[in-house]
Amino acid sequence: YIESLREYLIAKSVIGQSRASECVAQNIDSDNTLFDMLPHSANITSYDSIPVPKRLLITNQFMNRETTALYVWKSNDIISKSIEDKKYLRSLNKSGIGRLLLSFTSDQIEIISKDSADILGFIEQCANYNIQVDLLLGEPTWIYPKNRNKLLTILKKLQGIPFKGIHLDLEPDQLFQSQSVNKQKTLLNLISTIKAVIDESVVPITLISHPRYSNEIDGVCVFCALETIKLYQITLMIYQNNYQNVAAIANRILTKYPNLKFSIAQSIESDIAPDNSYKHLNIQQFSTEMAKLKSKLLQQNFNGIVIQSWSEYKEQQQ
Repeated sequence: YIESLREYLIAKSVIGQSRASECVAQNIDSDNTLFDMLPHSANITSYDSIPVPKRLLITNQFMNRETTALYVWKSNDIISKSIEDKKYLRSLNKSGIGRLLLSFTSDQIEIISKDSADILGFIEQCANYNIQVDLLLGEPTWIYPKNRNKLLTILKKLQGIPFKGIHLDLEPDQLFQSQSVNKQKTLLNLISTIKAVIDESVVPITLISHPRYSNEIDGVCVFCALETIKLYQITLMIYQNNYQNVAAIANRILTKYPNLKFSIAQSIESDIAPDNSYKHLNIQQFSTEMAKLKSKLLQQNFNGIVIQSWSEYKEQQQ
């Protein structure tokens, strides 16, 4: 019952009280958690006033405005490289990298859930060089209520591995390619999925998002809801190679949501449009551009740069 009331207040914060009540009546949420049989006369006005199960929240000491992170989609490759080259992690640290977001295939997840020696050794070595390791989980269909438990099952399987945080890559835009998808319902399901992960996790949850979701879309303000459910940080995916344009976009959002922390994702990928990537620069030139970008982002809720991705970064190092 308490959980349902908490869901109602999230709905109320993003679509308004009257619309939330209407959705209750229509049972619009298919997983019966967001709007299921809620009392319309509930005398609760503050989300924070509702009891929330106590969780261990590990504050991430390395996540700050000076942190530069890397998306690592081929985790086995970086683990192998760190084993082959004992100085590699030190070189990453010296180049300013303080955080790695590691993704694993479903097969790899099964393996490390049973034999975690390699990943535990890697995390320990990273810690020696003040490099934080987060778990990167990305699959848009986890947004759907029927698939949400698949995501939560992964969290349970890997709960014994000391990742410092969990980074979600749940892009609703990939689902919107189908004209049959209801945008409002999908965005509300996205919020519910993120909230479910926050409730399940003992480490901070972060999310990559397109800047468009800082605005209301089809009556849903995603960032408003993420602020309410205490998401730790949003990584804004602003892929442009003009730091002044990136800063202008980011500053508007950081100012609009002072209670949310933000990092900025920048790309050095070779397979996207030239104007969206810094692929033409070497590491030193790219670092100079990122320093210029940071100098334009002075708000307290700016939390660093995230580079897409390690595969290209590794090539630039050579």
